[in-house]
Amino acid sequence: MDQLVNPVGIFDAGIGSFGIVETVKKHCPNQDIIWLADRASFPLGKKTPDQLFETGRKCVSFLHSHGADKIIVAANVLTMVVMERLQKAFPELELYGVTPPVKRAAEYGDFCILGVEAMVKDPKLREFVLHLKPPPIKASFANASPLIDELVETGVFVSDPAKTEARVRDFIGNLTPQQRKVAAYTLSSTHLPWLRFAFERVCPDTVFLDPAEELVLEMKLPNDGSGQISAFTTENTELGMTQPELKKMLELIGYSHIEPNIVPQTELNLNSHGIA
Repeated sequence: MDQLVNPVGIFDAGIGSFGIVETVKKHCPNQDIIWLADRASFPLGKKTPDQLFETGRKCVSFLHSHGADKIIVAANVLTMVVMERLQKAFPELELYGVTPPVKRAAEYGDFCILGVEAMVKDPKLREFVLHLKPPPIKASFANASPLIDELVETGVFVSDPAKTEARVRDFIGNLTPQQRKVAAYTLSSTHLPWLRFAFERVCPDTVFLDPAEELVLEMKLPNDGSGQISAFTTENTELGMTQPELKKMLELIGYSHIEPNIVPQTELNLNSHGIA
C-alpha cells in the first residue's frame, strides 16, 4: 500500500462507523482514510463518562500516530458525552463529532432520537436538544442498543433481512405511544443507518435521518490522495468479535479487499500514554 496523503481518521467501537467511511468515499473518492473499529471497547452504550473518555482518548491518539490530523469521532455517545474533554486533550487536532440532526428532525414535527443507552440517558443530550428545537416541537428518546447488539454487530442485518425487519418491527411496537407517533426518527448511532431499510419498511410514512451526510460535507476534506482505506481493529474475544469475523462482515457488505490489521490493546494504551 502506498503512503497515505492527508488521511482522515474515523473510529467507533464496531462496524457502525464503516457507514461514515462509505459516505466519505461517496463525496470524496480520492480521500485517504484510516479506519479503526475498536471492538474491544464494545458496547459503548453501558460505559461511564470516564470510561468513554478513555476509549476516545486511546483511539484518537492511535489514529494521530498513524498520520491523521482530522479525526471523526463517529460514535454519537462519545460526541455527546465527552467531546469537550477530547478536544481539550488534543488541541492540535481537528476533531469532528456526530450529533443528532435536531434542527432537521424538527422541520418534520415531533421526533424521537434513537441511540445507545448511555447517550439517550445523558443530561447533555437533553440540553443539546432543548437548545436547538423550537419550543412547540416535542422530542423523545429511545434506547436502541439491543438492535445494535443483536442485528448489526452480529451481521444479521446482512445475512437475514427478514429477521432484521421482524426485530425492528418488534422494537417499534414496544416504544411508548409518544415515541411511535413522531414524524421523524434520528438514527443517532453509527450502527443504526445499517438498519434504515428495515425501519423504512416498518414505518413507510416516517422519516429516518442519518447525520453522517451533513458532517462529511461540512468537513471539506482535501480529497487529494488515492482513495486508500487503511483498516485496523481491536478484538473482543469474549463476545466473539475477532478479526476474521470483522473481515467476513466487510466481505458481506462488498468490501472483500479490505484487510483489517489487528491492534493489541497494549498498543492503544501505549499510544495514549501521557495524554491528560
